[in-house]
Amino acid sequence: MNKLFNPFEHYSEKVLIVFGLVMLSLGSLAAWYFGGRFDGVIDFHLLDDVAMWEPFADNAIATFSLVLPLFILAKIINRRTRLVDIVATSLVARMPFIIEPLFNIGGHLGDSTEKMVARQITRDTGVTVVAMPETQGLIIIVLFALVSILLLVWFATLLYNGFKTATNIRKTAHIIYFIITAIIAEVLSKIIISILFS
Repeated sequence: MNKLFNPFEHYSEKVLIVFGLVMLSLGSLAAWYFGGRFDGVIDFHLLDDVAMWEPFADNAIATFSLVLPLFILAKIINRRTRLVDIVATSLVARMPFIIEPLFNIGGHLGDSTEKMVARQITRDTGVTVVAMPETQGLIIIVLFALVSILLLVWFATLLYNGFKTATNIRKTAHIIYFIITAIIAEVLSKIIISILFS
């Protein structure tokens, strides 16, 4: 169980990087196949039309957005921190999110989400109709939301444990800086993706 939340103390950085790259590649393929994009460090959204390269680009941008600010912070805290350790941390930490596309197997999650938010204006009357998903659809959406929260916790735990192992942080102030930097990484990824894909 400990390896699921802190693999950084059990495997070399090379193994972690290869494993992270393989898992994110599989996640990118799954996202493309099931119609989703990782449009942010912690984001996954379903879309009608997704090109095969887009989820790969999303994961590359998200990883870069984590590595850059975390490495800057790591160097401030501990000058001996290695870039390879921050790269391994960023790749492995995002691994939990590759599970999210699998919720759209058969298109059920996408259909249920569309029914929940869709507003169809009839041509004749102009009346707005809100279509609600059936019970099965609601269950899928709620289950997806709950699992997404667990995956987010898993991501945060992996990211913190990897950063802690790489930098040997101990002070409360360092932990606060780490949290702020993680938020900056999310914002940075959204900005880069919005610029490149607008």
